[in-house]
Amino acid sequence: MKVKSKWVSIIIILVIFIIFLLILFIKANESLDNYEQQDLETSYQKYLSKGV
Repeated sequence: MKVKSKWVSIIIILVIFIIFLLILFIKANESLDNYEQQDLETSYQKYLSKGV
């Protein structure tokens, strides 16, 4: 019984760790999306300023 409870605790810790990593990656991708959005806006403004 002790071996089973040990594995259950290890699996719970791993699941929490994976969820934490997913949250970190989601937050990192949000900031990249904001940067890409700003980059698209500036490139569109440069495109318009060339008189095309």
